[in-house]
Amino acid sequence: MGTIIFFMQCGFAFLEAGAVRSKNTTNILIKNILDVFIAGIAYWLVGYALAFGDGNGFCGETMWATVGLSEERLAFWFFQFVFAATAATIVSGSMAERCNFHAYLIYSVILTVRGSAYQDFAGSGVVHLTGGIAALVGAIILGPRHGRFDSDSPGIRGHSVPLAALGGFILLFGFLAFNGGSQASISQPGDAGAVARAIVNTVISGSFSGITSLIVYRTGVCGVSNTWSFLMALNGALAGMVAICAGCNVLPIWGSCVTGIVAGVLFISIHTLLDKLKVDDPLDAVAVHMGGGLWGLVAVALFQNDNGIVFGGSGEVLAWNVAGALAIMAWAGGLCVIMFGSLRLVGWLRVPIDMEIQGMDILKHGEPAYPAGSWEEKQYYNKLAYQHNHNHNHDDGNSSDRNNYLPPNMSVPKGIGLGGMSWNPPNNYPPNQHHTGPYPPHYYYNPQYSSTGGMYWTLPDQHKQKNRDRYYRQHSPPRSYPQPPPPPHQMTTTSEFYPNDEETNTNTAPRVRPNSIPRPRTYSRESEEGHKGRHGKDSKGQRSPGYSNEAFESESQ
Repeated sequence: MGTIIFFMQCGFAFLEAGAVRSKNTTNILIKNILDVFIAGIAYWLVGYALAFGDGNGFCGETMWATVGLSEERLAFWFFQFVFAATAATIVSGSMAERCNFHAYLIYSVILTVRGSAYQDFAGSGVVHLTGGIAALVGAIILGPRHGRFDSDSPGIRGHSVPLAALGGFILLFGFLAFNGGSQASISQPGDAGAVARAIVNTVISGSFSGITSLIVYRTGVCGVSNTWSFLMALNGALAGMVAICAGCNVLPIWGSCVTGIVAGVLFISIHTLLDKLKVDDPLDAVAVHMGGGLWGLVAVALFQNDNGIVFGGSGEVLAWNVAGALAIMAWAGGLCVIMFGSLRLVGWLRVPIDMEIQGMDILKHGEPAYPAGSWEEKQYYNKLAYQHNHNHNHDDGNSSDRNNYLPPNMSVPKGIGLGGMSWNPPNNYPPNQHHTGPYPPHYYYNPQYSSTGGMYWTLPDQHKQKNRDRYYRQHSPPRSYPQPPPPPHQMTTTSEFYPNDEETNTNTAPRVRPNSIPRPRTYSRESEEGHKGRHGKDSKGQRSPGYSNEAFESESQ
């Protein structure tokens, strides 16, 4: 069971990596792996001795660095180590994308040393409440990410929902071992039943909590967005599994249902409250672990078999659990206030603003999670860009640049030309507010103009008019292709093409000529009595002026 719980570190890493922006993916991954390494060293040196060594009632005084620990107890040491490492991992999510690397190393050591002095069955208090309180204190002292709560900002989203989903599913699987394995034995009478009950209760509580969170978020009961959010359902399920940790071995099945429902509502409520208070928690670690852990300590006192308040119990368990929760919150919270406050005073807590904006993957680690060179699409690069330019045997100044290929959600590539198609938009081009692609809105055609799948048929600004005219003559697509519209500053109104048709121009806004094609304006426009237009007759039966195919082909020779 301990090895499965250890695998939860992978789940935390993927969940956090998917919830942050791509420019900080490597940073969050290295923090999670170092959390395991630091927790192992700290727990070996002093953590286990303080929690389980012989001594006074507050902490142990023997078995430092496992000296004097029998081989039979090594398995127990490992099991408790993965619990302590989990408590430290929780904090990194709430402080993601802005916490200094040195600060992370310091609080990982301190939480591992002190976080295991209190025990409940599966860690609602010692693991999750400890980590949740530390996450809350750290997020408040550290402050929100740059631009997180700006009035004109839509918020900051993670770069990969699938990556977060993978981490979340690993955690859901790991919680079965986390709770079931807390029995620590399967050879004594009653062990098998306790393990089975713990696992079933974990599944039931997580399921009810996930469904409840999804429904509450969708209906907007707590004043949040009314959408079917996958991440809200996932985190809600995790909150339910956190809440059931304290009493998963003693609660009846219906008790786990109630525990999960309340945990789901509590999760959404805390999530909404933190947003209103402008506490930036990218992973909802506070709502999941602090809210779920605190409710779990109360729920076990209410619903446990024979001794719960619902079954006529005296309430003694509730009093002790509330006192224990307050002790954990005071101890972990006070320790973190001192620790994070001191780090902030000396300037070690937060990274510089320029590093926060540009991302820490390259500036601090030199290892981007999505290197541009490995992401480029060679088939498009070779076939569309180079082959097109080579076929025409000239350099139009708009060839592709390998260094500008970047993955989604990173800096937008500049000047990617694919045979005349460029990502550089014309000046003052109206943005598409309803785009569905991976790049910002102004890199797509507005739907009312677009017919080319989102690429601009323009040239870089440094081209002069004569080069622009030559380029259009040499690289205009065949007439059978769907023709892109001109940029707005080249569009002509209907009054230009129908100067005598006053009755048809009743709209105050100018109308765009249908199927107009951007062409070099170096040849003269035919008069109204000239050759046939391509658009047939107007409402008066007169031929509309314009360019005929024959005229254009003769001029482009």
